[in-house]
Amino acid sequence: MRFLLRTNPARGVLGIALLHGVVSMNSDGLGIGPELLMRGLLGPVVGVLMVVLSGLLMMGIGSMFDGRGSFVDCMSAIAWGGLPSTMARFAALGLVWFAPWLGEAGVWALVATVPVLVIGWSWSFLWQVVTVAEAHRFGWFEAAVTVSVPWLGMLGCFGMLMVAAFSMAA
Repeated sequence: MRFLLRTNPARGVLGIALLHGVVSMNSDGLGIGPELLMRGLLGPVVGVLMVVLSGLLMMGIGSMFDGRGSFVDCMSAIAWGGLPSTMARFAALGLVWFAPWLGEAGVWALVATVPVLVIGWSWSFLWQVVTVAEAHRFGWFEAAVTVSVPWLGMLGCFGMLMVAAFSMAA
């Protein structure tokens, strides 16, 4: 990561963002017709927006800890740090797609998606801590806090949505 940040921090960021968006929009399976077209067009846009907004957020949070990472450095750290999660989601999506054709083994393929996703998200979190620490040139604790704040915010929003959904269902 250090070599990438010193030579060309923007290398690969757009491709990773596009891949992340496509995988994110297709995480529940592949539709057909207009749904596939919508996911194919909106996925890359969502992926780029997520990386840009996350880069701005990481730059702002990191600057509170006297981080020296530029916007491009933070975008690169987020994109490359999120790659394990994206690849895990891609693998889980493949398991979900092919499960119906595997017969009884398809059930085990669906069960295998949970550890694949947990390992991918954990690896991604740890890798984002490493990449954000490199981008901002500060220690592990500051990087862990910088990366944890958006994750906790995302979990908080998800929790509020779940409470709202259950209160509407009751």
